[in-house]
Amino acid sequence: MPAGDYLQEPPMTALRFAIRQLTGSPGFTAVAVITLAAGIGLNTAMFSVLNTFLLRPLPIDESERVFRLDRVSAQDPEGSHRGPNYLEIERRTRDVAELAAYLHWGYTIAEPGRSARYIECLRVSARFFDVFRIQSALGRAFRPDQDAEGHNGVIILSDSFWRSRYNADPNVVGRIVRLDREQVEIVGVLPASAEVRPLFGVVDVYRPLGLTEEERSFRSETLFRILGRYRPGVSAAEAQARFEVVAGQLAADRPQENSGLALRAAPIQSTVQNNAGTTIMLLLVGLSGFVLLIACANLANLLMVRAVMRSREFAMRAALGASTSQLVRPVAIESLLLAAAGGVSSWLLSIWITDWLARQLSGDGPPLAFPVDWRVLAFGSLGAVITALLVGVAPAWVVSRINANEVLKSGARGMTGGPSHSRFRTALIVTQVALTLVLLAGASTFGYGIRRLLTPDVGWSPAPLLAGRLLLAGHDNERERLIFFRRLQKRLAVLPGVRTASVDVDLPLFGFLPGQRAYVVEGRERPAPGKEATALTNLVSPEYFDTVGTRIVLGRGFLPTDRRDSHRVAVINEAMANALFPREDAIGHRLGRVDKDPEWAEIVGIARDVRFVSLEAPPTAFQVYKPLEQEPWGFVMATVRAADGVSTAALAEPFRRAVAELDPDVAILNLQPVPALIAKDNRPLVVVNQLLAGFAALGLFLAALGLYGVIARLVTQRAPEIGIRIALGATFGQVVSLIVGAGFRMMLFGVAAGLFGAVALTRIINSRLPGLASNNAVTVSIAAALLTTVAALACYVPARRAARVDPLAAIRSE
Repeated sequence: MPAGDYLQEPPMTALRFAIRQLTGSPGFTAVAVITLAAGIGLNTAMFSVLNTFLLRPLPIDESERVFRLDRVSAQDPEGSHRGPNYLEIERRTRDVAELAAYLHWGYTIAEPGRSARYIECLRVSARFFDVFRIQSALGRAFRPDQDAEGHNGVIILSDSFWRSRYNADPNVVGRIVRLDREQVEIVGVLPASAEVRPLFGVVDVYRPLGLTEEERSFRSETLFRILGRYRPGVSAAEAQARFEVVAGQLAADRPQENSGLALRAAPIQSTVQNNAGTTIMLLLVGLSGFVLLIACANLANLLMVRAVMRSREFAMRAALGASTSQLVRPVAIESLLLAAAGGVSSWLLSIWITDWLARQLSGDGPPLAFPVDWRVLAFGSLGAVITALLVGVAPAWVVSRINANEVLKSGARGMTGGPSHSRFRTALIVTQVALTLVLLAGASTFGYGIRRLLTPDVGWSPAPLLAGRLLLAGHDNERERLIFFRRLQKRLAVLPGVRTASVDVDLPLFGFLPGQRAYVVEGRERPAPGKEATALTNLVSPEYFDTVGTRIVLGRGFLPTDRRDSHRVAVINEAMANALFPREDAIGHRLGRVDKDPEWAEIVGIARDVRFVSLEAPPTAFQVYKPLEQEPWGFVMATVRAADGVSTAALAEPFRRAVAELDPDVAILNLQPVPALIAKDNRPLVVVNQLLAGFAALGLFLAALGLYGVIARLVTQRAPEIGIRIALGATFGQVVSLIVGAGFRMMLFGVAAGLFGAVALTRIINSRLPGLASNNAVTVSIAAALLTTVAALACYVPARRAARVDPLAAIRSE
């Protein structure tokens, strides 16, 4: 065949030649494809998660015109609304927006012949379904008159609850069921498309808002979310201007309750994105990208060595007249084939990863899914293309710089590459080490923070506590509640194996349920609106502090005599005492509410600060405790502390019996040991931690493999020199030091380069996820030490083999 015909081979011939080259080296090809599949698959899976939670639009008709109306203050930029304000805002803005209110609620549902169970309910105003453009699949929607108390004895079922509870019975409409102790009628079933879990979570039934007389007044602590849809022809800016006017009017009408009131309409899509969740998803995508870059650098090194090994082949092609593009084409096709095979394999891996994630994150709840849409397809395809470019650059660069005359004259030495090739390979290794250090630092920071978060030891002791949320069906008035609370506390306290027991509104898990309240100190000038001291407030029994292990550092806790008919008292935490009373004793001063009747409460004690189990920093460092006897909520937790040597699991059944003996209609929600409750609610964080640990392990393995390959290649190139050194008397240690030293120099350059990125990443994690904050120096040092140890081992193995080489055989290899 003439030279020109040989060089102008058809594309299919070139493709078949590239396939033969790859299948002729099955070990190399398998390693390359697996490496790329791991890198691309991880990235595609992580992007699929990010796409599901952040990028995919909510399943709402014209979702860009739907918004959430927040009450904005300096203390809470995403606040909820009291009933009277909702009613006035809705009335004064009907010409610019359709507004609806909703509130999460819990009930016990019971029917003849079926066991009672707790259900999640969404109390909604009549226009709620109009705002979301939802029509019932069966039955009807709510009527406007059913927003009023006494007219809301109806419910609508969600599709999932209809199927799980009633086996999709089409005759369910009209059936009478009991919610707590009230008879209600099922009037409809919603379609599956109406379930917007990112926005509302799991909802079993919907019920009309049915505002009580108290909820229509500022006396009520009940808070409502407001959603809306802009009227046709009304822009977001026009509606926002109206909301600002109405906020000013409400502040003028009721200055005590609405001082500093501001309203802001937030696009509905943005409301499902919280800072912590967004940060974690971006962290996963970013660090999985580092894994892909490490994999690309590793494969580029392998392809570069492979190209050098084939330098005589390319030199002969060049001698026959091949141009640079004709020389590069075979290695480019091989890179594309590897990237294509890795890309196809990556889809299988990404599907497996997302399925595993869905199972892990779902837990006992409804199944999650991470659907593949055009964004995921585009991302995976783009990842494969970019990978092909990244891994193809190195061998193409080697081939393009071949000097045919030198290679053909030099014989075997022409296959070692030159100094420029060595520098390029060194740069790739330094890059791998630097990226791996950043990856390890991020994973170790997150892992250390998760361990610290799930074992809270500041201000309280979660073990050995057993706690359950109580739903007081039928205990509608305060007197009944108080009697039940007292009897239950006494009953639980005398159970065998129980040291102490308490009945309180909340535990220091994710923040106190009553939420933030603004306070002023009696006798002091009132701060400007929005500048008042706000504190997370809990309503507790006298036994609370002993039960949860929060120490009173000054003064006293609550007494059985601190009741509704006695003067009001409060306990504050150290942070609040130090801030409000820096040069005086806080005991004896009185605190009052800002947004309603002050109800002055005397400070009788100061408690240790407690840390909540939350990724984000609490909205305030101040904490206030008040007696449940003086403000008897109906949504409480009962908690017992086990005596020494007693398992909390063994107390669960006696706990249930004690509640049932007092009132069989009281449902217990989530009765379990508090450490298990913390772990369950933070399951997603544990899964993320496992993912990051996997990323770090894979990145570390690839970096070690790359470093091992370069050192092994170095040993091969310098075999004659090593043989001469041994023949001249070099010891085992001297030869090992020579080889390991070369690897250590690359490793140290990589660590030095990676330190900047590692420190920057740990600072970002600490600032964006305060609940995981840790010492930057410690986590980065741990990551650097681990990387150095593994790198040393990767260098030592080929160095040890080199030190044991037969000097005569090594010299002859020249």
